[in-house]
Amino acid sequence: MQRTLLALGLLLAIPALAHAQIPPEVARKVADLQSSDADTRYKAALALGKMGKDAELAVPAMVRALKDDNAKVRSGLLFALGQLGPIAKKAAPDIALSLKDKSAEVRIVAVQALAELDTALSSLRAERDKVRALADTYLPKARQARDTVEFAYRRGGVSLLDFLDAERSYRATQLGYRQAIAAHLLASEQVRQAVGTRSLQ
Repeated sequence: MQRTLLALGLLLAIPALAHAQIPPEVARKVADLQSSDADTRYKAALALGKMGKDAELAVPAMVRALKDDNAKVRSGLLFALGQLGPIAKKAAPDIALSLKDKSAEVRIVAVQALAELDTALSSLRAERDKVRALADTYLPKARQARDTVEFAYRRGGVSLLDFLDAERSYRATQLGYRQAIAAHLLASEQVRQAVGTRSLQ
């Protein structure tokens, strides 16, 4: 009975997917999720996980398929949703329900999927915070220290080595800031690619 209801739900989803102009290959894999053969359903789930942005409209069907009576298929769907990353972010509550699955393997994959969903966005937030800290705190302090030592050096208050050390510290902080900007841009681009927005040229 559960298998019949699941197949019906996925079948009803297919016309909606076609109306949304979903890529044909994605629509075929969504249709395969209702196959009577568990291996076909499992392979369809894994294939969807590799389709990136194209599979975005298939996420609701993948979530419905998490009720599959086969643990291997459920694990495949969770793994695929994790691969989709931020695209499948809205599926997080449904993935979380799988943490209580009767299968230990499914529960493990659910944990991994939730981690994958958050990785790209967490990386972006971390790099953004690093850029802000360097720009707002560390770089100004290093610049002020360098300027103070330079002022003292020109008046004979400190040695050349002291001035060179302050200059070296400032340049190291400046380099760290530029590297943080580059890392932030890279993390931002990874999120853009995941959700299918315009890439850097």
